[in-house]
Amino acid sequence: MRKCPHCGSEMYEDAAEDIEITPKELILNSFPAWICENCVYYEKIVEGDEDD
Repeated sequence: MRKCPHCGSEMYEDAAEDIEITPKELILNSFPAWICENCVYYEKIVEGDEDD
């Protein structure tokens, strides 16, 4: 089980997004991530990460 380093709550595997807005385009990058169930903290999951 993975714990949030900010609040200590459990984290679950899900997805997150980064949004970049420029004058000519909107770029949405989605990626797998560990998401805290309590606060807004997330960690990007990189290939090869081990599940605690």
